[in-house]
Amino acid sequence: GHLALDRAVELTTLRGGETVVIHAQHGEFERETYLCHLQVATADYQGGEATAGVAKILFRQDGSAVRLDAMSGFTLATATGGHLAAPTGSMDFNEHNQPRHGHLEGGVTMDSIRQNGSQSRHVHGTSPTAELDFTPQGELRHVRLERGVEMHSEELSELAAKTGIGLGDGSLRVSRTWRSPVADMEFREVGHGQVEPATIHGTQGVVITGESQRGKSAVVPSRLAADEVTGEFGPGSVLTGMTGVGHASMEEITVTGTRQTSSGDRLEARFAPGNVPGTEAKSHATNEPGGAAQIQSAVLEGHVVLIQEPSAKPGAPAAAPMRATAGRAVYEGAGQWLRLTLSPRVEDGGLQL
Repeated sequence: GHLALDRAVELTTLRGGETVVIHAQHGEFERETYLCHLQVATADYQGGEATAGVAKILFRQDGSAVRLDAMSGFTLATATGGHLAAPTGSMDFNEHNQPRHGHLEGGVTMDSIRQNGSQSRHVHGTSPTAELDFTPQGELRHVRLERGVEMHSEELSELAAKTGIGLGDGSLRVSRTWRSPVADMEFREVGHGQVEPATIHGTQGVVITGESQRGKSAVVPSRLAADEVTGEFGPGSVLTGMTGVGHASMEEITVTGTRQTSSGDRLEARFAPGNVPGTEAKSHATNEPGGAAQIQSAVLEGHVVLIQEPSAKPGAPAAAPMRATAGRAVYEGAGQWLRLTLSPRVEDGGLQL
């Protein structure tokens, strides 16, 4: 009825036809309750690893797992560099030992590191709690983060091959930080049992701040905010687009110090990430503002207000800002075009158009 295994415990089981090996320092089995207690446990399976300081596993009569409760530290690591950790967590399983739902709390951290030649990307996220949902095949499909979410990404790439300049001057660094009370992330399959983010949806007020820097030039900051924001990810977890609804605003300071602010009811922005072939060389060669590496194009709709404030030159009076209003505004990073439609009005110093 009771079995205790001490030191170098090894438990082998099958998960969806795959072998899962669990190592622990101590294990106890209760036959009547179908409970297994493990201490300092590590589970190795194809595509990842899970660890827990203290774990309790409830089994069915056929030997399949029903639920896992982990305490004293619970981590999930993937073969592609993903890492998810929390002080406590739980997982529910179906009759085929595939995970159905997970709950993490006590301070969740998420990390992902990708390296591809001269390009690197690091994503770090935090949230007090996380809810995980899986497909019937046991693949992660949805994560809900609540009570204060922060996601920070850092991308670094070398542009020497395209610009012909030195490595130190040719690097492009782009960082973004997402903050929202609530966020939902959807994942998609990329093959071999691996998944990557497809979309992120934030509500109750979302703010995304960013910085871009080319080599040793000045840092170009930007800010995007809205009541509700949806972000889209391309291959390799690269943020490619973002849509904001409700009190949408965008703010950017160019390398020349010009401050540009935009607001409207709805904002749709497309990003040109540093690892898209050709974008870095083109932007550098045309001397576009560093922020163009972040915002490739944008569309503002509904009560659009645009303000451009030139930087003050030493000894010269401050230049009057340019202010424009319209029902719709379209911005294109290539060539720095801004098109206003639906009753546009522009005020630039003494000029009114």
